[in-house]
Amino acid sequence: VRLIGRTKLTPLAVSDSETGKWIANWIKELEYAHWKHPSDVSSQFPRSYRDSDSRFIFPLLHRPTGVEVLIAFPQGTALITAIKSLETHDGR
Repeated sequence: VRLIGRTKLTPLAVSDSETGKWIANWIKELEYAHWKHPSDVSSQFPRSYRDSDSRFIFPLLHRPTGVEVLIAFPQGTALITAIKSLETHDGR
């Protein structure tokens, strides 16, 4: 998957070393992913969830924050659209 919008992650990546490591590993996993369907995302990232047909939220480990990503499956592209607070999202 080609990942676009990584600069949105910079404030989180430098906030603490644990979050920085999580983000670095998450980016590497996305770069090597070959998702063709939404179920492929859920299989690789069981904690992720669909916010719409092509929009997914990836919760950060030990933080009430998630990375919102818009995925174009046919193009093999993922766009980071936002960093979201999850405290008010369905109790997640």
